[in-house]
Amino acid sequence: MTKGPNGIMLINYLRGETSPEETSNIEQWINDNSTNKKILLELARIYYAQEIEERISSRDSLNAYNLVKRRLDKRRHFQSIKHYLFAAACFTGIIIMSIIFSYIYEASIRQPNNRNERVTVFSNSGMRSTFTLPDGSIAYLNSGSSLSYSLHFTNKDHERRIFLEGEGYFKVKHNDRLPFIVSVNHNNINIRATGTEFNVQAYSKENNVRVTLVNGSIILLMKKRNNQNKYTQLVRPQRVSYNLLNEKISIDSVDAKNESAWREGRLVFKNSPLPEMLEKLTHFYNVKFTVQDPIIYSYSFTGDFNNRELSQILDYLKISSSMDYKIQQATQDDHDRMNYTNIVLFKKKYSHNISNKKNIMPMRE
Repeated sequence: MTKGPNGIMLINYLRGETSPEETSNIEQWINDNSTNKKILLELARIYYAQEIEERISSRDSLNAYNLVKRRLDKRRHFQSIKHYLFAAACFTGIIIMSIIFSYIYEASIRQPNNRNERVTVFSNSGMRSTFTLPDGSIAYLNSGSSLSYSLHFTNKDHERRIFLEGEGYFKVKHNDRLPFIVSVNHNNINIRATGTEFNVQAYSKENNVRVTLVNGSIILLMKKRNNQNKYTQLVRPQRVSYNLLNEKISIDSVDAKNESAWREGRLVFKNSPLPEMLEKLTHFYNVKFTVQDPIIYSYSFTGDFNNRELSQILDYLKISSSMDYKIQQATQDDHDRMNYTNIVLFKKKYSHNISNKKNIMPMRE
């Protein structure tokens, strides 16, 4: 084996300032053990990243690093990795380890820590999106929704926390040590899971937050205005509705798959109250509704719409109930500066032959 070079000699090698004999010794040292190659690459990465302006301003750091890597890649495959700690101690000693830690310390001072960097993704109005989170969990976003999360989920954080505005469906990758937490309503409501599937509807302009469990179990923590916390746990497919105004909780047995059918472009209603139905239509089609006759709010509907146009759904509502509609020109919402088509719902003038309470629409495809 070749005697290991010290840290200063390795720095000179990276600079291209070693003599032919020193260069030969260093390259022989690289061939002796795979650990030596890893040490040199780590030192090169730190050196070129942190010292480019001060020491090698005339050199392209990326090309220089790639040059070192290509040079090392041409060497033969090395023998056993079992000598890792022994080789590091024998050949590099305290000097090179001190240099590496010094560069790492300088890097933490000069560069911001991007482990806390957050990213926010949006799903455009009228569209639905899906993507993979850093831990491998799958997230689906409904129209007009956003999700904010850290670029890294680490053990130091003790959790995988994301922030949702709108509606999202989550397939959580199991990890007992890092609970998965969806935070909504300015962190006043948190949904905790370790590995499960659930749907969350929490639009900022609505007074209800709805959480539907599909598989596994979840725990909901709700912070009330009197600073008291309310806990609710779901262990079977159910839906929790939390009213933000009166802080009341209701739990319903629902078809969990129907609640999340929007991911597939479907809208499923089963004896659904009209206000709830209008909420889904509002987000799915990026429209607004104006109800002229309050009696319409008492209606309920059943139907299954698979990739239907909004006009077709409105026609079904018209046919199966005593209400009618008209479409107004698009208007701009001053709050979010987006254009919305306004749908006006009103009671039909001639509806004496039509029942108006329970409306069944046999539209399953």
